[in-house]
Amino acid sequence: MIKKIAAMTVAFFAVAGIGYALNMEISAEMKTGLIWDDGRPVEVGIHHNDYAGPQLGRLRLEMHLWAANLGIRLRFQQQTWGEDETPQFHFAYAYGNFLNEQLRVSIGSLSNSPWRAGGPTIWQGLDHQVGIRTEIMPRMIPGLNFGFTLNYWDYMRYFTARETLGGLLMESVIGVAYSNRHFYGRFGWRLDSDADVDNEPQEGHSLMYRLEPLFISNFVPDLRMWINGWWRGIGPRYIGNDPLPVPDSQTVRENWFYAIFTPGGLHAELRLGAEFTGVDSHQLVVRPFLGYWIHPSVRVGTFISYQYNFGAEATVTNVPFRIMFFQPEVRFQFGPAYLAFVYRFEMEHNTERERLDRHWLNLRAVIAF
Repeated sequence: MIKKIAAMTVAFFAVAGIGYALNMEISAEMKTGLIWDDGRPVEVGIHHNDYAGPQLGRLRLEMHLWAANLGIRLRFQQQTWGEDETPQFHFAYAYGNFLNEQLRVSIGSLSNSPWRAGGPTIWQGLDHQVGIRTEIMPRMIPGLNFGFTLNYWDYMRYFTARETLGGLLMESVIGVAYSNRHFYGRFGWRLDSDADVDNEPQEGHSLMYRLEPLFISNFVPDLRMWINGWWRGIGPRYIGNDPLPVPDSQTVRENWFYAIFTPGGLHAELRLGAEFTGVDSHQLVVRPFLGYWIHPSVRVGTFISYQYNFGAEATVTNVPFRIMFFQPEVRFQFGPAYLAFVYRFEMEHNTERERLDRHWLNLRAVIAF
């Protein structure tokens, strides 16, 4: 696979022409650490438990090659480790800018969607898989980006007689983004065909969004606020021309609000999450963080998280919370690398209203360049 990508890269830039300078950027990130966790089968081990995979840690190598108006973006990622494990492509796609950069076409295993939610809790894009993405950025309307992606079926586990060109077109993603000095917004909509109707989960249409009022930061430079969300199971699913409701278990409306205030050495953050489901069992999450840089390279702080289950069909009821945790940390920053000592005391109520306590301590090491 790696040899095929290398050959494709050489051929791609040969087409671009010898007369253009070839530019290259390489970056890397490695996450690992030591953990003690009384909730793990092996209490002590090597692990980084913040978005770094299920095992020893995560390694990412990223490359951006471009010449004139053509480029390639690649990311290798490894987060499972064993004798038979090999690095996987997280994404690998080529792109071209045309018509004085008013048109961009990307093809391959896609990432960096202009219509994605953009984090921090939701990082995905609705078209982050194999496909062809077309973006239109008209100069007459600065800041506008709209287009569509011809995407592979999501959640497709096996093929059926309904796998047709029309079915593939009905798996497309439509997106629009707009920004100016006062406002920034993104919306993505994923259609859903009947080609994967026999596969579970059958998700229906999906919506992803991000809205950020930049004028707040213009008035208060150290304050940022934004919202993002991912709605799944919108609209009917189809078998031929027959509309059927999306199963309640596949209907999810996930929404987040963020506020970050960073005057001087203070870092104050608030995340509010609300997830509504079709089975009428919903989740509310309140997660503040307060930290302070006591030295240019040393920050102390703590997360507090409160999660509550509500709704007519809530599974954890008559308790003050479903999950609550306290998570103090000390971080030592060394340029692009850091070490962090993180401790968590977590309390969780199960469906029998029993409280289960858990403790873990993670020494996290992150190196990036």
